[in-house]
Order: sequence, then structure tokens, then C-alpha cells
Amino acid sequence: MSYTHFNSERIRVTRCRSWIGRFAALVPAPLLLAGMATLLPAGTASATAAVAPEISGAAWLSGQGVNVCYPAGTPCIGTTAFGAEGANNWQCEELAARLWTTRGWYSGGWTEDAYQLYGGLSASQVTDHPNNGSYVPVPGDLIIHGAYDGFAFAAGHVAVVDSVDPGTLTVNAVEENVSPAYETSPGRATYTFAGGHWTRQGTSASPIGFVHANADPFSGTGGYEVAFQANTGNLWTVGSDNHGDTKLGMRAGTSPSIAAVGGSYEVAFQANTGNLWTVGSDNHGDWNLGMRAGTSPSIAG
Repeated sequence: MSYTHFNSERIRVTRCRSWIGRFAALVPAPLLLAGMATLLPAGTASATAAVAPEISGAAWLSGQGVNVCYPAGTPCIGTTAFGAEGANNWQCEELAARLWTTRGWYSGGWTEDAYQLYGGLSASQVTDHPNNGSYVPVPGDLIIHGAYDGFAFAAGHVAVVDSVDPGTLTVNAVEENVSPAYETSPGRATYTFAGGHWTRQGTSASPIGFVHANADPFSGTGGYEVAFQANTGNLWTVGSDNHGDTKLGMRAGTSPSIAAVGGSYEVAFQANTGNLWTVGSDNHGDWNLGMRAGTSPSIAG
């Protein structure tokens, strides 16, 4: 972690390497000391004075989160950094490791850099999902960014899913060690879905993918399925089933309708032929019934 001093303000620079046992080696000593102790305006408190968490653990993940802390090198009231990290080293991977360990979701090893979390954790305890619309993340999942991904440095970045709005396909996340310029509010970020993938709001950065802890109890809780017409014109369904692209073209200017059927679902839509189609648990397909242009069907379970 380093700071740039400008007009008596501390500006965070994103460095999301998990500096496990390597903190002093990776940062030149003068920069390390400056970033942690000497760049505060005269008359302000010491950089080592304890500060309140940026976000309380009770304020996210339905009250099951952990404290989100900033800045690195400063004690965070009521919080101890993940054991493998240096004292008060509030890196982005530190938050992920501390949450998953505290919740008992993961007991394997961690990676040196944040981008390595995708494909780098114990395969028996996690499931990796690419950012291609085939998976809707759930609370507790890790959002993994690659190196130099629009706002991240060489180590990449990881944020943690707090909540998901199934209606708008918006993912709300919390994180440590990111410049405020790339956050929706201190310690928080928003991801929106368009074009078949999620993108970080306010940037052009798209995550590599998502890492789900198999022991995460939020999976399967309050399951849902969303049907929509993608910007390709095709019908997509995402959610608990995570079907993704059905490869079925829809008539422009129309919307699908979805209904629960037993433990599954059925989707009705106007195809690009103008006919009524239904797909899902019944998979009837083409009803050979023409629909008026610009109209959308309704369906009830």
C-alpha cells in the first residue's frame, strides 16, 4: 500500500497483492515508511492511531460479514488481519481470506496475487465460474479481476459479493484497498450486467470470473431465475439454473415472461418469427400461434 500526498489528502493506490510474508520486500523502505507514518499533515493524528472499520461486519452479508478496514498499516478497531498477512495489512485478498476463514467456508491455502484466486484455490472446496453470463453470483462469492484490469495493478483485485438484485442483475460488493475514484461509496463497488457479462460500474473493467465457496450457505437460498432479451436479440435465462444463452431469437421490442413450475420454471416469449414460444421444464417450443408485433406474452404457473 502506498499513498500519494496531494493537498493534504491521502489518496489510495490500488495494490491488491496478498503480501503474505513479503510486505517489506515488495515495497521500497522509504515508500513503506512514508505511506504508513510520515505523509500526514501537521497537527493530525499519527498514522498508527486505531480507526473505526470502513464498513462494519454487521452492515453487509445479511449481518454475517467481517469488518472492512482502511488504510493499510493502521490498526482497525475490533479487527485482526488474516493470520498470514502482516499486521494491519488490509489488502483486498486479506478481506476475502478473513471472511471465508471466519465463516468456516474454506480451509485451504491462498494465493500470492489476487488474480490467481481464479483457478488457484482448492478445487474440492470452491467452484470457479467464468464471467460469461452462465452464472449469477451469490453473496459471499469472490469477484476476481486480472492484472492491470482498468483500475488494478499487476496483482489484480478481488472484491466480495454482498448482495445481488435479480431484477436489475446488479451485484453489490465490498472490498479493501481500492482508490475511491473506482468505488460507489467507501469500501463498496457495483457491477452491472450487459452484453453477456458483468462490468464494474464507473470503469470498463470486467472480472475474469467468480469464485464460489462450496460451503457458502447463501447458495440455493432464495433461489431465482431471470429471463430477458439480451442485446444480441437472444433469450437468456440466468440465476439458480444459470442456463445462459438459449440461442433462441426474440422479436425486437418484446420481453419474455417467466413463471415457477414445480421446482423449475417456464418462459414464454415472442420469437423472431412472430410466433409464441414456451421453453423450460415443459419445452413445448413453437406453438405456431402468431403474435402481434410489439406485444409480449404473460405466463402463470
